[in-house]
Amino acid sequence: MRTPLRLALALSLLSELAAAQLGQWRQSWPPVEPALVDVASTSALEAWVAAENGELRHTTNGGVSWSSQQLPTAALAAVAVRGAWVCGAGDGLQRSIDNGQTWSTPLNASGLRDVHLATSSAGWAVGDGGRVFRTSDGGASWTQSNVPGSSGTLRAVHFLNATTGWVVGDSGKHFKSVDGGATWSAVNVPNSSHFTDVFYADSQRGWIAAGASVLITLDGGGTWTNWNIGGGARADRLSVLGGNWLWCTGTAGIIAASTNGGTAWSQQFSSGGTALFDVSMGDLFAGFAVGANGSIYRTNDGGAQWQLIAGGGAPSTDLAYDVERVGAHVWASLSNSTILRSSDNGASWTPVNAGLSQVSYVALDFFDALNGYAVGRRFGSTPTSAWTQDGGLTWNPTYWLGMYQFTDVDALAPNIAVACADNGLWRTSNGGLGWSFINSAPLSGFFGADFVDAQRGWAVGYDIVKTVDGGLTWTHLATPSSTLRAVSFADALHGWAIGDGGVVLTTTDGGANWSSQTVGAAALWTVEALSPSVVWITGNAGFVARSDDGGASWTPLAPAGIGGSDALGSTFAGPDDGFITSFYPTSAIWQRSGPSCGASSYCTAKVSSSGCVPSMQSSGSPSLSAPASFQISTLNVERDKAGVMFVGLNGRASAPFQGGILCVAPPLYRLSAANSGGAATCQGAFQYTLADVMNQPAAGPMLAAGLQVQCQTWFRDPLASSTSGLSDGLEITLCP
Repeated sequence: MRTPLRLALALSLLSELAAAQLGQWRQSWPPVEPALVDVASTSALEAWVAAENGELRHTTNGGVSWSSQQLPTAALAAVAVRGAWVCGAGDGLQRSIDNGQTWSTPLNASGLRDVHLATSSAGWAVGDGGRVFRTSDGGASWTQSNVPGSSGTLRAVHFLNATTGWVVGDSGKHFKSVDGGATWSAVNVPNSSHFTDVFYADSQRGWIAAGASVLITLDGGGTWTNWNIGGGARADRLSVLGGNWLWCTGTAGIIAASTNGGTAWSQQFSSGGTALFDVSMGDLFAGFAVGANGSIYRTNDGGAQWQLIAGGGAPSTDLAYDVERVGAHVWASLSNSTILRSSDNGASWTPVNAGLSQVSYVALDFFDALNGYAVGRRFGSTPTSAWTQDGGLTWNPTYWLGMYQFTDVDALAPNIAVACADNGLWRTSNGGLGWSFINSAPLSGFFGADFVDAQRGWAVGYDIVKTVDGGLTWTHLATPSSTLRAVSFADALHGWAIGDGGVVLTTTDGGANWSSQTVGAAALWTVEALSPSVVWITGNAGFVARSDDGGASWTPLAPAGIGGSDALGSTFAGPDDGFITSFYPTSAIWQRSGPSCGASSYCTAKVSSSGCVPSMQSSGSPSLSAPASFQISTLNVERDKAGVMFVGLNGRASAPFQGGILCVAPPLYRLSAANSGGAATCQGAFQYTLADVMNQPAAGPMLAAGLQVQCQTWFRDPLASSTSGLSDGLEITLCP
């Protein structure tokens, strides 16, 4: 339950403290696949699937195999296909005209919800703020035309042809256009539900997805009939063929179908609770449905049967106990004799059977990347241990007859370890082949131990004891009023012990004296002391907290998905660099990591009067501790022009401005003006550093590690529209 011999933790600890509140949790195991939010079936064999994280999948053989690519976007909400023209919409609009081989981003607009391609050249995208974007040149360029009086979200768009189409959105919004989306008129629908999909078979027959019901018009929107799906189903998305055959699905995970235009529905399939986000039929027989956790379902018989062909994995039934880490190597103990191992810092995991059936290894510890120990119990009460000498690829298990249980283990050397048990302390000096009971320790239950080096260590349970000879002999220090479950020392003086009733004991003199406090947990299970200031604790009912002031105060920092599960194991290499386990009902491994700093360009530059395309670039690391070394350059600028770089702290933008695009969301903070210089056309440049940004009077004081800063450069261009030029944007994530 600890990182062995914590001497390495002192390295870089000060810089990590600067980012103390900026770490993020992710579920490392079981692996979580992204939600699949949209599917477009073009035939019985071909389909495109959009994932929420910007991934696009494609099959041409009915889902037998899929190709996958990451589009140049962080999020996708929809995908549409017309021949070789493919569009993905979400955080911007991505366009391919070669069937997904290459991609461009002709529209930098966030919050897009749907995209529809009606002809080989005409397409539309809709999204937040009542925005509608239209193209008439195959997606090369897009024009915005908002619906009237609407600042809400538009969620779906459908056009019959290049001129006639409809959009729907929140709070019963429904609009129609007869001029290709240039102007819009409201369609009265006697329903204020959130509308999530729309389809018209012709100018008269239309359907709107409205949650638990489908709205149907047979007279072009003059009158509407509300048809309830029934059976707990939801109509969040529709697939319509021929005007009579309809399929719908939604977050309830039910697929329903109608063969008479939507006036009667039957339930075809239930995913068992997995949310489904879209359904699309390639013909009357073949189609796909997609949903949460990467799930893809396939039918070949019109929906009579739906088969899960990808994703949709159920939560693991194995219970997670402890987790241990040495560098990029991580191990976790599960029920059923299973130990997970990762050699890529938790990016992937391989299960290894530790050799004995019906064993629960409740604790792990590794001396180095090769030599480690696991201890626990078999058949409920028989003590069991296992050791490895190859980094957990193979394990050598041993068990003894006896009515006691191992509860923790600490590796002092490749062949030496000390184990806690509910009847006392044990020690091995032969790599785990045999264990000796330590008679010098009290005949008492011990549940946690920690060593700061090969000689000095502490153990806690019903008593607190200390050793200075590698666990051969022990000295009694105290008998706590509550049962203690774990102990951790940052050095030979500063230590913490935690346990039942949420008690936290602190010592600053090596355990001679202890002060006590309680935190908001019925029981605490682990403690990880990284320095005299930084300490992590975990406990029951999803309690996870960190102190940055030596335990004077605690900040709750539990993973959002842990719920009420007990956090039984933890290992940390830094304030925002570690793993915890949750036991039940959500059995998982959670990884915490700090901000990923760097810089990337975005947005579109304004072409100058001489044809220059100004481009923002950077070099170095955007570290607040060395700001002058991070260079921010704007190249390919008109020569000998006055200009200035401005920054924002409120996110990206994509707004018309002086004949170009404003890439930085207001408020804007200007740096000092400069001259581009340059010996010839397009050889001008502007140079700034992160230090210049930090010295900006208004923006500088707000900068902090993990914060994102957006930058853009403006310069004079007398022969251009508005007599100005604009670069693209550069987004910087700051390092400590």
